[in-house]
This record gives sequence, structure tokens and C-alpha cells, in this order.
Amino acid sequence: MKHYTLLIIGSVLLILNSCKSYDYSINSLKKDVIKFDELPIEVQKYLINPSGYSLDSSDSSNFGVYYFICLDSVCVYEAETITTKIGPWVDYIKLKDNKNNISYKIDQGRPTPYIVFDKKLYLSQDFNPLSKVKTSKDMFFYCYYLKK
Repeated sequence: MKHYTLLIIGSVLLILNSCKSYDYSINSLKKDVIKFDELPIEVQKYLINPSGYSLDSSDSSNFGVYYFICLDSVCVYEAETITTKIGPWVDYIKLKDNKNNISYKIDQGRPTPYIVFDKKLYLSQDFNPLSKVKTSKDMFFYCYYLKK
């Protein structure tokens, strides 16, 4: 009886962990590594002066200035924190394209902010890029090509 109970619990945990709620992991997307100077001007401006951008704190699609921002004139993206099945910890961030009904997994622990502009996701290779960008223009970023 004890073995059956362990088998049932193990099966349930396996099923729960195998159910994914996203379409693509950003790790599977085409990406380039680019220097700060190669970023689009809009992204550079944001990184140099993030306080110049107003975010509606009541808007659930934005976590605030240090987590997620969409620089498109009409933003169809939003980010959602997905917590672990057990406990209040962050499992990953789900980036949702509401126009094309596609979602992406951003692994927990990736440097923020997550910047979306012109169907691309920009992530710094370094933590705290907002504090470093004014002194170090040779920072590198990942540019992920989002699906269309």
C-alpha cells in the first residue's frame, strides 16, 4: 500500500511538472549578441534614462521600471510572473503576445529589465544594467527574435 501511495504521488508530481503553460522558451529562439551601441535608439534612451518613461502602476502588463517595458507605440505584449507549484517562489516569467496569441518562457534569474521593441526582446548579459549603462557603453545584450 505504501508503494502505491508513493507511485501515485510521484505520478501526480510528474504530470504537474510536465504541463507547460507557454509556447516557446526564449532559449529556443534565434538570438544575436549585440553591444550597447548596436541597440535601437529607443532602447538606448530607455536604458540611459528609465525614469523618463512613465509606467501606469495599475497596469498589470507592466511590472514597473525595473522588470518589463514595451517600447512599441502600440504594445501587444504583457509579462506575467508564474510561481512554483509549491511555495510562493518565482518559477519563470511568461511574456505574452496578445495579438498573435503566443507566449514565451523567460527563465527565472535572468537580468532585468525585459525590454520589448519591434518584435524583439532585449536582455542584458549583466545584472543591474541600469546602474552600469552610463559608465560602461561596452555592455552586451541578447536580442531575441520573437515569432510573428
